[in-house]
Amino acid sequence: MKLYCMDHTAPSMTTSSSAVDMVTPVEDEKAGMSAKTASRTGAATISAAAGAHCIFCNVRAGKGFHILFEDDELVVFRDIKPASKHHLQVVPKRHIDNVRSLRARDVSLVKKLRTAAHRVLDSLGAPSYAGARRLGFHIPPYISVGHLHLHAHALPFKNAVRGWKYPVRVGNGRTTSKGFSWFVEVDQAVAILERGGKVKIGSC
Repeated sequence: MKLYCMDHTAPSMTTSSSAVDMVTPVEDEKAGMSAKTASRTGAATISAAAGAHCIFCNVRAGKGFHILFEDDELVVFRDIKPASKHHLQVVPKRHIDNVRSLRARDVSLVKKLRTAAHRVLDSLGAPSYAGARRLGFHIPPYISVGHLHLHAHALPFKNAVRGWKYPVRVGNGRTTSKGFSWFVEVDQAVAILERGGKVKIGSC
């Protein structure tokens, strides 16, 4: 486990394109085996050749990421274009395409991402009262990187336009946890997966 200094002097990401060029490829054979394992167990889908072109498969401080926390399963770093004072990305080290790839057996992973996000926000002194934070995932096709990543915000957003990108819509409370939205709050995602559902843009 690695906990990094929470100062503001560490490097931030420069440009996505330059970082992508520096990504080290992952062997297709190993990735393919992981995909087959996921298929058998019902766990999240893994793209066979994802590592070769995925910027989030090889997050390193030396690649321009401002890393705040890291362990064997996940890494937390600052967003390159923060929409709030503290805007974090919480990313599993195992490649998972996106939130639509998640299944019931991935609930424990989602909870770990959520816990890590709150712990880092706590360490940054972010308020924790109800409504002070927003954690969640964008739903394809409204994603910028094809690797599962949890957005963690210490509110408020910098402006209304930034906030518009992270709308939370509630479901009916009986058969659905979320309404129509391209963003799913992390607790909504957990509830959907726990009852055997799949996250989608429509009500679920």
